[in-house]
Amino acid sequence: MNKTKPMKRIYDSKAFWIIISLLTSLTLWIYVTGVESEEYKQTFRGVRVELLGTESLRTNKNLVITDLDTNTVTIELVGPRRIVAALESDDIVAQIDVSKLSQSAYTSQQYYLSFPDGIDTSRLEVRNKTPGTVNFMVSSQSKKTVPVRGGFEGSLAEGFTAELPVFEPSTITIYGAESYLKNIESAWVSFGKDLEIDSTYSVDVGFTLLDINGDAYSAAGLTFSTDTVKATLPMLEIKDVMLAVDLVDGAGATHNNTKVSIEPKSITLAGDSSILK
Repeated sequence: MNKTKPMKRIYDSKAFWIIISLLTSLTLWIYVTGVESEEYKQTFRGVRVELLGTESLRTNKNLVITDLDTNTVTIELVGPRRIVAALESDDIVAQIDVSKLSQSAYTSQQYYLSFPDGIDTSRLEVRNKTPGTVNFMVSSQSKKTVPVRGGFEGSLAEGFTAELPVFEPSTITIYGAESYLKNIESAWVSFGKDLEIDSTYSVDVGFTLLDINGDAYSAAGLTFSTDTVKATLPMLEIKDVMLAVDLVDGAGATHNNTKVSIEPKSITLAGDSSILK
């Protein structure tokens, strides 16, 4: 009796392979589900610290935040592999709401973690936070008005000269903690780098704070009456103009019997191009 024919009929059966496919799919599903659902632990370093409500604190209570002791934290998360492994440090934010603070003081605040939309946070557990709190100073807000100074860093086309730069506004009011403001001397504007100009040049540009020694000063923790300045360099055309004398005849002297010499023979003028023409 040939026993291979029944087996061949089974192998050639469509129903057989459907059953095999279903069993394979079920096995893979059970495996993947088990792997993705297993508890997974991961450490996230460099998680950004974000202070919420600073504008409300400043405008409503005249308070500002200074001396933040850290800008990032490290956390350890435990949860399903498919959730935890898909996260990166940049996806997580350590947030602190400072809007409810009410007085000047050095304070230590706990933070809560914010995750991207769609993350099931109920399945995540924070096992460790380093540091566990963020320290900073709540200070009364002061203001200081400083002059705007600056210089043009480009070059002038041949035959032109320039007046002193003009800045609008000519002063900037800076808001922040008194300890941050006291050493600020001015706002410096540099403009026109690598340009060659032959007409009046204007541009809106940012500025750099300078301290009493003329060194750059950090703008962290400060706000300003404006973030940009309109810098203008008024241009003047240069033109050599020959000098001449108009003679008035008298006492026997006329233009026919008088010899006139002029020293210098010309002068250099600087002014608006339309006038110099």
